[in-house]
Amino acid sequence: MPVAVVLPGWPGHVHFLRRAPPPADGLLSAARRNLRELGHGLSHASHPSTPLLAGAPKLWQRLLPYVVVLALAATFIPVTITVLTSQYGVSGALAGALGVAQAAPLLMLAHRPLQAWWIIFPADVLGAVVLLAQPAGRDEVWPWTLRGSSPISSCCWRSGSARRGGP
Repeated sequence: MPVAVVLPGWPGHVHFLRRAPPPADGLLSAARRNLRELGHGLSHASHPSTPLLAGAPKLWQRLLPYVVVLALAATFIPVTITVLTSQYGVSGALAGALGVAQAAPLLMLAHRPLQAWWIIFPADVLGAVVLLAQPAGRDEVWPWTLRGSSPISSCCWRSGSARRGGP
C-alpha cells in the first residue's frame, strides 16, 4: 500500500512512496509483486511527455508534427488494408482491423511515442500470426511487410529523439 507524503517546499505536490516488500515472502507472492511492478512500469510514464516541437516559436511549427502523423496514419491505414487483401488474401474485415490496429496509434506519435510503440508492436505480431494461415506467395515477405515495419521504425525514431530531447 503506497504512503502519501507532502514534501516541504513543494506546495500542492503529493509524492507516493512504496513500502519495501517483506523480506521473506513466498515465491508466488514475489512473482505477483514483480508482475505488478512490471505492469506499472510499462503502463505509466516515468515523466510527463512533452509534445514534439513544443518550444517552437510559431504555431504552425508546433502543429507540424501532428500534421505529419495524421498524414502517416491516413497513408498507412488504406495501404495496409489493400496490401493485406490483394497480396496476402486476408479477408477485408480482418485486414481493416489489422490496418487500424497497426497504423492508427501513429496519431499518438507526436506526444506519446512509447505508448504508440506498445500498441503497434503487438498488432504487428498479430498480423504476422494471421499471415501464417495464408498460403505463401513467391514475392511476399513474411512476417514483416514493408508497410508493417514502417510505423515501428517511426516509433523507434521518435522514442529515441524524445529521450535525447531532440526532434
